[in-house]
Amino acid sequence: MISRLTLRAVTLLGFFLAVNAFAVPAVPPAATYRIAGIVVDSVTGQPLDGTEVTVAPLQDMNDAQSLMTSDDGRFLFAGLAPGKYSLLASRRGYASQALDQHESFWTSIVVGPRLDSEHIRFPLAPSSVITGVVTDDWGDPVRDAKVLLFQQSTFDGSRTLRNVNQTTTDDQGRYRFAHLLSGTYAVAVFARPWYTKNASPLLLQTLTNLQSIASSGAQVEPGASEASHASVAEDTSQPPLAQLFDVVYPVTFFPSATSLADAGRLALAPGATETADFQLHAVPSVHLRVRVPVEPPATVVSHEGGEETATQEDSPAAFLLSLHIGDYTDQIEPVRNEIAPGVIELSKIPSGEVNLVAMSLTSQAGNEVSRSKELRVSGDTDIDLSAPGDSANVSGVVLASQFHPAPTNAEQASADQPSGGRAALIRVIEEASPNVTITFRSIKTGESYSATVSSEGKFSFAGSTFPAGSYEVEFPAQTSLRVVSLEATGATASGRTIDISAGLSLNLVVHAAEANCTLSGFALKNGKPVAGAMVLLVPQDPGHDMSLYHRDQSDSDGSFSMSPLFPGRYLLLAIENGWDLEWADPAILFRYLPNGQPVDLAPAASLSLNAKVQ
Repeated sequence: MISRLTLRAVTLLGFFLAVNAFAVPAVPPAATYRIAGIVVDSVTGQPLDGTEVTVAPLQDMNDAQSLMTSDDGRFLFAGLAPGKYSLLASRRGYASQALDQHESFWTSIVVGPRLDSEHIRFPLAPSSVITGVVTDDWGDPVRDAKVLLFQQSTFDGSRTLRNVNQTTTDDQGRYRFAHLLSGTYAVAVFARPWYTKNASPLLLQTLTNLQSIASSGAQVEPGASEASHASVAEDTSQPPLAQLFDVVYPVTFFPSATSLADAGRLALAPGATETADFQLHAVPSVHLRVRVPVEPPATVVSHEGGEETATQEDSPAAFLLSLHIGDYTDQIEPVRNEIAPGVIELSKIPSGEVNLVAMSLTSQAGNEVSRSKELRVSGDTDIDLSAPGDSANVSGVVLASQFHPAPTNAEQASADQPSGGRAALIRVIEEASPNVTITFRSIKTGESYSATVSSEGKFSFAGSTFPAGSYEVEFPAQTSLRVVSLEATGATASGRTIDISAGLSLNLVVHAAEANCTLSGFALKNGKPVAGAMVLLVPQDPGHDMSLYHRDQSDSDGSFSMSPLFPGRYLLLAIENGWDLEWADPAILFRYLPNGQPVDLAPAASLSLNAKVQ
C-alpha cells in the first residue's frame, strides 16, 4: 500500500514535469522547399514524358537525385534545403542539357523563403547526329583515324569554331557524333597510313639499299659493307622504296579542305542527321632538320661490385612536337634520325601548324628550361636552335604570396628538429607549392623560352640559349598569376615587356598579381531580378588580355558570383539575351559601357554589387 507521503511526492514530480514541458518549447523542424515544373520539346512545345530530370546542390554536385517525368511531362523534388541547385534533363532522342544552358553556363534554381521554384518550364532540344566513313586512296576503310568535331559558338566575345568532341573510326572506318544540339559544325580527320606505323629509319635505309641493288642487277655477297652497297649505281627512274613509306595523311576538313577557315559548315537542325564522308590521300611527309648545340658527353657514375666507374655518354637533344588543328592540340611522334653531329631530322610530320619544343640539355637541377617555336610548315624546313652568338644569362624571382623564400640558417636548423613551429609550416607550404612556368615570348620572332619557377619563386635560364631582343613576360592562364610589372638593373622594362641586351647577366624581379578576388550580386531590371542574363566583367582598359574578362549567368533569383578574379578596376555589365553578342568587337562593347557599374577590386577583395540589366 502506497503511503500518503509517497503519493504526494509522485504528484509533485508530475506537476514539475508538466510545467517544464510547457516552459521548454519544442524545436520546429527545418523548413524545406520544392523544385517543380514541366519538360517540353523546344520545337513543338509538347510535354515530354519519361524524361530523366536530375537536381543537385551546387555545393555538393555528388549529392544528386533523379526522377522521371510523368505522362504530362511534370516533375517534383520535395524536401530540399535552402540553397542553389543545378537542374539537368535527358531523354532518348534529345541532347542532355542544363536549364537555359549557354556554352558552359546555365541558370541554377535558388530555393528559399519567398522564392518561386515550382513553375519551371524546361525546353529540351531534340538531338542531332553527324556520321560518316573515312577511306584511303583505294577506298578501303581507315581504322583508328582521329575525327574532330568543331562547333561555331561565341568564345571570348567572338564567333569562332571551337573543338567540342573527338572520336576514332572503327574497323569499318565509321564514326558517329550523337546527342548534338542544333547549330553549325565542322569536322576534321587526321591519321597515319597503316603501312607506315612500324617503318623504322633502319628499315627504310635497308629498303633503299635493296632497291639500289635490284635496279642495277648486281650481286652483293653476304657481309658486304655499306660502302659497297653505296657504290652500286641506282636506277633513278624508280622512286626509292623508302619514299613509299615516308608518307602521311594531311589533316583534312570536310569536304576536302586543308584549313579550318576553309572547312565546310554543317548546319544541324533539331533532330537532323548529316553525313560527312572523307577520302584521305597519302602525301610525302614534312621533314624538319633541327640544328642544336653539340654538347660534350655527360659523365655517368655507376657502382658495381663495390667499385665506382665513370663513363662518358652522349646527351641526345629532347624534343616535343605537337600539331595544332584550330584550338585542338595533339602530341605527335615523329621519326627521329641524327644525320650529322648537332643535326636532328624529324619526319612523318603532316603539313600545317606545329609547335616544336626543345628541352634544354644543360638545365639546372630542379629547373627545367625549354624553347618553343610555332611553325607553319608545308614542306621540308630547316630550324636553327644552336647558339646564335652572344646570348644573355637571365634569372630572377617572382613576387607572389604562393612563393616562399628559403628559410634562414637558424630556421633551417630548427626545421631539422621535430617541432610544429614556423619552419615546419614553411616546409608544408613549400611541398604544396604548384609547379609554375614563366615564359619569355619574343616580340620579333614569336619564339618562347620557358623555365619552371621554384617554390621559393626563383627561376633561371642559366646555361641555355637566350638570344637578345624584346620579350613579353607571361604566365600560363591556368596558374592564376599575371605579370604586373618588371624590375631589372641594366635593362629597359615597361609593363610586361623587357629589352634584353646580348651578353647581359640579368637578374629580374617579376611583380605578379594573383586571381584571389570574388564579386557577387544580383542582375536587376527596373528593380526586379532577371534570370539567365549574361553578366560580364570588363577591365577598365579593354585590351587583348582575355584573362581579365570574366562571365557568369544569373540564376533564377537574379544572383551571380564570379571568382577567382584579378585585382584591378572594372566595369560590371549585365546584358539580357546577350549570349550571341560578339562583345570582343569594341564597336559593340562600347554601346554597353556607359551603363556599366564601376568596380574596384583590391587584392583578396570580396565585393557584392548589383548589375543593371541592359
